[in-house]
Amino acid sequence: MAGTFNSLANAQTLAEVLSSAPNAKGQFWSRKLELGSRNNDNFAMFEGAAGSNSPFWVKRDLSKGAGDKVTFTVMSDVAGPGVRGEQELTGNTSKPRFSTYSCVVDFFRDAFELTKKEEKFLAAGGSIEQAATDALEKKLGRTKQYDMMMVLILQASGNVYRPGGASSRDTIAVGNTLSLNDSVTAKTAAQRLGARQVDVSKNKHGSPVKSYIMFASDIAMKDMSQSTAWQTAVRDGGDRGDSNPLFTGRLVDWNGIGFFEHITVDPDWDDVLSDPLCPKMTLGQAFSTATSGPALIQNASNLRNLYTQWMGGYDYQWYEGQTAAPDSSKYYAWIVAPSGSIGFVRWTGTGNNGNRIALDGILAASAGSGGLGTDPLGSMTLAAISAASKTAITTFPVDSWIIPANARGVPIGYSFLLGAGAAVRAYGSTALNHIEQKRDYGFVKGFGYETIFGQAPCQRTDGKTHNYVLIEHAIDHPGLEIVTI
Repeated sequence: MAGTFNSLANAQTLAEVLSSAPNAKGQFWSRKLELGSRNNDNFAMFEGAAGSNSPFWVKRDLSKGAGDKVTFTVMSDVAGPGVRGEQELTGNTSKPRFSTYSCVVDFFRDAFELTKKEEKFLAAGGSIEQAATDALEKKLGRTKQYDMMMVLILQASGNVYRPGGASSRDTIAVGNTLSLNDSVTAKTAAQRLGARQVDVSKNKHGSPVKSYIMFASDIAMKDMSQSTAWQTAVRDGGDRGDSNPLFTGRLVDWNGIGFFEHITVDPDWDDVLSDPLCPKMTLGQAFSTATSGPALIQNASNLRNLYTQWMGGYDYQWYEGQTAAPDSSKYYAWIVAPSGSIGFVRWTGTGNNGNRIALDGILAASAGSGGLGTDPLGSMTLAAISAASKTAITTFPVDSWIIPANARGVPIGYSFLLGAGAAVRAYGSTALNHIEQKRDYGFVKGFGYETIFGQAPCQRTDGKTHNYVLIEHAIDHPGLEIVTI
């Protein structure tokens, strides 16, 4: 059974908590949370000071509070004619262009509550403070990581690459998965944008070899690591024997590109979403072409959790009061029933409110009493499903998998070619505070934290997000067979 939010009432401040507990205890809790959250954020290892070779530059401005902007100034190369010979230089001088971009920081708070009975039970295996820390540190780390992923995906400007020369999401073909050739092409695109390298070396002739990081999910890396080119390279380039990368699975550099494999894990509680690089979810409420106003719903009784925030079209929020950006694009998804039968659905971006998705099309032979059935839907047809010896359904049971795809039925995922200064992480006046509350005469105790942070991609003076390349490509979810056009 999926969970719901706990009520929050009369949360104590950090000062109030420390007045009833040793000062060192409160400090240890906060420090442990900060370090622990980094251990659950794969991007944390790529943080560094502004101007460093790290992909994510950290800016700490302790004067900033919720809703404030941390502003960055950018200067371009100088441009102008200059002069030759005795021509007068005045009036022909060069000048740079200046621009600024901002990162808005805001509060992020989270907590959970336990009754005294639960606390006594947990105390048998350890302190409640430690249990609270261990759970929340993972959540905070994932939150920062997922926020950054969505920043890099949704705020990309002038730096998107799709394999196979695809000009849009809907023209990506089934074979356009992430490959070694695509990695090199993405590196070339990054260099063309002027992306800063994370490292540089020189060959024996003095030619610079710039290095970048390919950050990709294990699902995206699967096809690459199984390619003949990869296996031949690691076999012949590595040590002979059991230590060869072909056997150990160790990732090796390729043409100045270091690979980082991001492991995706389906949570065992409530938010079954995989993650933004290869999203999917489960269906919690059945529907069919006969249903009035069908929707993709994870938990009908929970209207708060953002079950569909990575499924396409949701106006993702990084801070309170963010300007609305409604999306009128069309999005598609496969629904794979536990039996293996499949269906194909569509929605408009504005139909995704983050909690559920209102559909505006279902692949079906007739409209049905719900009025949404149609054939074809996007580029997909019932005939194509039949030709692939798959069974098409128009009644979708609970526990079906929902896989975002394009109009051709190709599941879509994302990877990043990261250079230095791909994005900034800004922290405001509240770096991290431990908060606590008690209610119901002390029988219910809540533990939590509050922090102020924001994230934004670095920009050139022309607005292009130049220090990374977003790769939008096909993926193949293991064990979930579908049909593509």
